Formats: sequence, structure tokens, C-alpha cells
Amino acid sequence: MTTVVFVDTETTRLDDDGEVWEIGAIVREPDHPDVRHRYLVRPQRMHRADPEALAIGRFHERTDHITEVLRGAVANLAEPGVPEAWSCPATLAALLEGMFDGAVLTASNAPFDHRKLALFLTRFECELNAHYRPVDSGGVSWGYLHGRAAAGRVTPQQRAVLARGLPWSSTDVAAALGVHRQNVHEALPDAEFVRDVHDLVTGWTPAFSVGTPAVRLDDFPLIRDDLIRATLDLLTVTYAEPRIGDEEDGRYADERLIDAARRLVAAADARPNRGGA
Repeated sequence: MTTVVFVDTETTRLDDDGEVWEIGAIVREPDHPDVRHRYLVRPQRMHRADPEALAIGRFHERTDHITEVLRGAVANLAEPGVPEAWSCPATLAALLEGMFDGAVLTASNAPFDHRKLALFLTRFECELNAHYRPVDSGGVSWGYLHGRAAAGRVTPQQRAVLARGLPWSSTDVAAALGVHRQNVHEALPDAEFVRDVHDLVTGWTPAFSVGTPAVRLDDFPLIRDDLIRATLDLLTVTYAEPRIGDEEDGRYADERLIDAARRLVAAADARPNRGGA
């Protein structure tokens, strides 16, 4: 599995003259917990900034109180207890170059964020060596919603969103799927929104369980019904509950869990000296 980085940027304007001033990223590496990042970079060309872009991101409201500028260091504001400070842009560019190397960047507006990050890194003699094909979560969720419609499994809200046609709103499409955006136009919450849309559409579940001890087959009861109940209980503890968009989705999720339990029973029955009750 390739490293995936869910990312969002806030900028001083939309065109290439705009500077990145906030970066939010969630790094997902195989068999590791997600790692959250948030960095602030003080713009150098504020005279070129678009007042509307600054207002949308609430730039002054969120940064006017920050006075410390780090030299040769960065402050990951996603870590608990880290005081707010402007990171050194050259040091941050080098850090991001390594973080993004070979990774698949996933964003709500992937072409925009990919371009902005590439320009930022180039400015400090670094390169954006991420995979050449970033993932646009808005487009993916729009296609996913059409797939549900083709299968006859859309709710009235989802049907109404589809009826609007193009261009779609990634926020509206996600909300119709049960993912609601929080703190819009803040880089890290927007990166979290991208992650949540990705996980819903792909049905992703972590391949690890923090704090859950390993379970051996011998730890389960031998009675078939008890084994199914124990398996369902384990799945509920180990994995996050699926996001349910409607009652039909709820029944489907239950069926998948029960099927997983029955498959485990069948595997146990097939093992030597492991008869079922």
C-alpha cells in the first residue's frame, strides 16, 4: 500500500501569485496510525493578497495574535501543547518534500492544492515528488453517488443533489453521503473532511487496532451461536462503526458483519480437530 496524504492549503489568493499560509495534512502509511500535521507560514507579499481570499480563510482573525517566527525550525500545531508560531518556510519545504515523496496526495480540490504545494516547494529549491496523479475527493464522491443511483440505492436527499447536475458542490455531495464538513476553510479540518470522504467511499478500515490485544481462535467459545456473537462483539470493538446514510445501509452493514462472523465459523470448522457444535 502506498502512503496517502490527505491535504489542504489556505492561500492569500487563488492564482499563482497567491502564497500558501496554512497547510493541513494527514499522513497515512501502511500499518501505522494516521499522523496529523498543521503548519503556518507567514506570507511575504501581503500587498498582493486578495482581501476576499483572506476573509474566506479568516486570515487576520486566526493569525494576527501570532508574533513568534521560528528560524530553521517548524511548529506542528496539530501536536498537543505546541504554541502557535510561524514556521520557517525553507525548513518546512524540506520537511514536506520528504513527507510527500512518492505519496498519493488526496484533496478536496486536488489540482489547486497540488499546484500550490508545488509552487511553495519550488520557491525554496525543493520538489513535489508525489505521485503524478493526485486524487480529487470531490470527484470521487460525485462518482460514488452516481454509482449508488445506478444501483437504485439513493435517498431522497442524494437524489436531489444529483438532480442539480454540474458543477457539483463537494460539501453538498459529502453531506448527502453522511459526511459533514466542520470549520470550513481551516486547513487541518478540511484535510480531515477529505479523509472522511475517502474512508466512506472506499470502505476503509484500519489494519491495526490500538490497545486491542491479539486474539487467538482458541480464545473463542466453541458453540456456534456464541462464536458468532463473540466475533461481532470483537468487530464492534476493533473497527469504527460504519457511517450509516439510511436504514437500508444499516441493514447492509449488519449483514456484512454477520457474514464475516459466519465465514470465521466456517474457517474454524474446516480446521483439523475443530468440530462445530
